[in-house]
Amino acid sequence: MKGRKQLGVIGCCVLGNRRSVKQDRTLSSNAGFREAFGNTLGINVDDRNFWPFSSLKAVVLRFQRPTPSAPPPMKMMLTLSRKYSTMIRRAIGRAASSLFGPGLLSLVWVGASLATIPVATAAKPATKPPLNVLFIMSDDLNCNLGAYGHPLIQTPHLDQLARDGLTFRNAFTNFPVCGQSRASFMTGLYPEQNGVTQLRRLFRDYVPDAITMAQHFRSNGYTTARVGKIFHYDNPKGIGTNSHDDPASWDIRVNPRGRDKDEEDLIFSVNPGSFGASLSWLAADGTDEEQTDGMVATESINALRHFAQTDQPFFLGVGFYKPHTPYVAPKKYFDLYEPADIEVPRVPSDYLKTLPAPAVKSIRNRKKEIDLPEETARQAIHAYYAAISFMDAQVGRVLAALDELGLRENTVILFSSDHGYHMGEHGYYQKQTLFENSDRVPL
Repeated sequence: MKGRKQLGVIGCCVLGNRRSVKQDRTLSSNAGFREAFGNTLGINVDDRNFWPFSSLKAVVLRFQRPTPSAPPPMKMMLTLSRKYSTMIRRAIGRAASSLFGPGLLSLVWVGASLATIPVATAAKPATKPPLNVLFIMSDDLNCNLGAYGHPLIQTPHLDQLARDGLTFRNAFTNFPVCGQSRASFMTGLYPEQNGVTQLRRLFRDYVPDAITMAQHFRSNGYTTARVGKIFHYDNPKGIGTNSHDDPASWDIRVNPRGRDKDEEDLIFSVNPGSFGASLSWLAADGTDEEQTDGMVATESINALRHFAQTDQPFFLGVGFYKPHTPYVAPKKYFDLYEPADIEVPRVPSDYLKTLPAPAVKSIRNRKKEIDLPEETARQAIHAYYAAISFMDAQVGRVLAALDELGLRENTVILFSSDHGYHMGEHGYYQKQTLFENSDRVPL
């Protein structure tokens, strides 16, 4: 690269495509992908087998000067403005879809120095500030969103985010349990690699030198902050504490605790006294801001206001606790839905006979949630929908603040969930299965 300057742009990573590592290496060097992508943009594309955060590996794009016979890409090679990054996202989406189809789990865009653009040193492009990152995580959220075609659930803010950005239809978790999934996507390691194959393990006990996603940004000049749940928390037991967080990942940590923690005695549960792992719900009194997730939004907005006054780039992790059980939300979110409109999934009487024994075992392990009375099931689904709409409203508050502070144009926004969730499908509720309901996530 003598006589040339390297400009950081955008990388694309392929997460957890349920193939062997050997097979995925083949995918990353797939000539068809390079050709499809290159033809779309009129540039040459090379690949490289490295990306620190993918669960398997990544395709990292290196943009090269075209051959003398090809037209020069001009300013795109020098500045790669926001509109060109959008073009590239779409091109990769089309190329990946044509080659990988629905087996592809997810593509994640990161505004960091992952790829290089060789350009002549004589060129002096204007220096742009690095992109900020707003990383929003929900807890136990499946793809029951308007953006994914659900006919009933009201999620206007996430739907708008999906319209403004890029939505992946076939994104899946590495492990359908909170702690294992979160440790995996934050370290870029499979649970078998980072040691977190059980719920409350700490990855530092097994891979003490692992570099988390937040750490990577922190070591590259970003201020990293976390509000709420990014790594695993016992929910709701750990609300208001650092729980199983990773201190090395953050400069700032905020642990809100709302009235939902103080009113647990009001919560209905199909397993009385149990909330975190049992179907349980409450149509709560009070305002959004009094609930823990409302406080997560408020404190995240405060963090954005602080960052807006500084010149330092930030990585802000916003971790909402809903719609995880207990499904607690202000009453107005329950009022969004008519119980009569909510359909309880029905399972044929001989359905279990059609499944392999391990699959049957996985959907029969919550004894108190098997064969629920239809009215109880409808109430649980209703409460889950309300919790989703409540969480969506808090996302909307954070995104509105991002706009009001003039930060959106220089901020990458990523929204996802730690895993999916059953709400009566296959006769089962909650997570921990290998059915798509439990494994597929919004992204």
